[in-house]
Amino acid sequence: MPGLLKLGLQPTEVWFTAFGDCPQIQAGGLAPDLATLDTIVHSPDWDELRQKLEAYVTDFHHKIVPAVGGFQL
Repeated sequence: MPGLLKLGLQPTEVWFTAFGDCPQIQAGGLAPDLATLDTIVHSPDWDELRQKLEAYVTDFHHKIVPAVGGFQL
């Protein structure tokens, strides 16, 4: 989460799944707008953060969805 904050994303939640066939850890965050988010995910800092994370996890994925309020996947 500190890395996401450094890039300009505001963390909103972190989920841990103890069992089942689904992602074990999920994290969410908000960007001020789509243009800022696009800049973040195409930056060298994002690539560096992702490479560091991939040293500790397998099958890493990220997804961008519009924030509409309330619970969403």
